[in-house]
Amino acid sequence: MATLAEQLYNGTDQVSQDIPAAVELFAKAAEKGHAGALYALGVCADRGVGMKKDNAKALDYFRRAATGGNARAAFFVARALELGYGGCEKNAREALQYYIKAANAGHPDACYKLGRLMLRRNGALKYDPDKAFQLFSKAAAAGQVDALCYLGVCHDAGLGTPQDAAKAVEAWKLAAKDGSSAATCYLGRCVAKGHGTEKNDELAAKLFAILAQQRNASGTYEYARCLLDGRGIAKDVTKAIPLLIAAAEAGVVPAEVLLGRCYASGNGVESNQDKAMEWWRKAAAAGSSEASALITPVTSQEAPAAESPSDVVPEEDTAEEVEPSTDTAVPEAAQEDASVTAEPVKSVATKRPRKTATAKKPAAKSKNK
Repeated sequence: MATLAEQLYNGTDQVSQDIPAAVELFAKAAEKGHAGALYALGVCADRGVGMKKDNAKALDYFRRAATGGNARAAFFVARALELGYGGCEKNAREALQYYIKAANAGHPDACYKLGRLMLRRNGALKYDPDKAFQLFSKAAAAGQVDALCYLGVCHDAGLGTPQDAAKAVEAWKLAAKDGSSAATCYLGRCVAKGHGTEKNDELAAKLFAILAQQRNASGTYEYARCLLDGRGIAKDVTKAIPLLIAAAEAGVVPAEVLLGRCYASGNGVESNQDKAMEWWRKAAAAGSSEASALITPVTSQEAPAAESPSDVVPEEDTAEEVEPSTDTAVPEAAQEDASVTAEPVKSVATKRPRKTATAKKPAAKSKNK
């Protein structure tokens, strides 16, 4: 019944599209507890397809589908609770439980989300780099590019797996090829330092230039540094300064420190000690020990340890809060998963949602997962 409903909803070479008939069959299958049909009804109610648009009704369908083990439905409910979509009250703790449901059902974005939470100390979940690495691996295998990028972070930092810079570079190469700006930035730093790969200043400058063209703040900062130093590209201070200002204004802390140094020394800008201190104070407030030292000079200071590429995390692609999407795809078959054992703490840390590329909306699926 649900299969025929799906064919009627989408239309095939053999079956003409008939949305009302599809919704009727989805409803009959849903009465029997078919999770995929409940998810499909949620999609219809959320989009106003074949029935009146009703976010609250859609959320109810998704909740029931999630109870039946549908991964996409669980992820939708989690996002709705996190963002307060569909008229529901925000509830970070309940959202977390639905993320766990979705991850256990094989949803790659949910696996990535929980993996990130498990790498935070004093966060919403118990710190567990081993479990985080497993979740990133599972999500990456399902095509989640951000999870692939974070596999690189884990390999580079030795989180949940032995430290291996070469494996980190390989992961970042794959993620960068799939469009991850963070992975491209990590890769550029590796190439610039010869970390896990052969040093190549020219290639690093090219990678950072690509990111600057994409208005990626961390990449813009790195490209500005290349231009200031003449590293991998002809030195061009005049071109570097506007890029450095853009990165600093976007909140890239190392850019704030470097811009302060430029104002202090008059490098590419008119010397202005007040502006230098203003940028250093901003960076210090964000946790920069270098900026704090520049504000309050010390007579003796140890040189900071050399950073690995993953020590300075590129900014997340962030956006204003957006409604949860019913477009998120999941693997055709639920993958085996060591159950996600979550230990929520009293204070649940929430963050702004990751911006995702706009994708073509997939057809409603009714497969019971």
